[in-house]
Amino acid sequence: MNETFIRKMDFKDLKSVVRIHQKAFQDFFLTQLGYKFLYQYYKLIIRDKDSIAYVSCSNNNISGFVCGSNNPEGFYKLFLLSSHLFFFPLIVALFKNPMLIFRIFSSLIKVFNNSNQESFPEGCAELSSIAVVKKGGGTANNLLSAFSVEVRRKGTRYIYLNTNKERNERVHNFYKKNKFEQIGIIRKNGREVSEYLLDLKEE
Repeated sequence: MNETFIRKMDFKDLKSVVRIHQKAFQDFFLTQLGYKFLYQYYKLIIRDKDSIAYVSCSNNNISGFVCGSNNPEGFYKLFLLSSHLFFFPLIVALFKNPMLIFRIFSSLIKVFNNSNQESFPEGCAELSSIAVVKKGGGTANNLLSAFSVEVRRKGTRYIYLNTNKERNERVHNFYKKNKFEQIGIIRKNGREVSEYLLDLKEE
């Protein structure tokens, strides 16, 4: 029997979560920073008291995950305070690809800006990542639902996210189908990114 269920992400899930991330976001900046960077990143998410992180389990295997923060400004502050954890992974990534230095610098500026309260709408959680092993099976919907329920339980009204604008139609359709409204377009690491917001009060 193929039993599938959603539970909170734990430290024992980190290897599977990182592998799923690497496969789902192959050309993304964080993926280029390497396995060890991603491992520390998701480990920090689990450690953060305001993080919301779930995995979908099927036959004792992780089939997808979702994560974000109910206090995104606080998470980015924690990231800055924990920057020493990422030093070695970044050195390894730069050794493999020195040109990453420019994107790392740009991303550090973004993290610093995001640590300020004015970077996000008031009363807003951020959905950082959602990825599944197999598309079209309903896993992403179940993970998003679990994330939304927890955000609402914490008394937060909005969920914010951003995603690549170009060549990303399936992802855009997924969020629009789940009642996210596009609120703007920004530039992030040299590419255009669409911003979305979900008003949980209107659901």
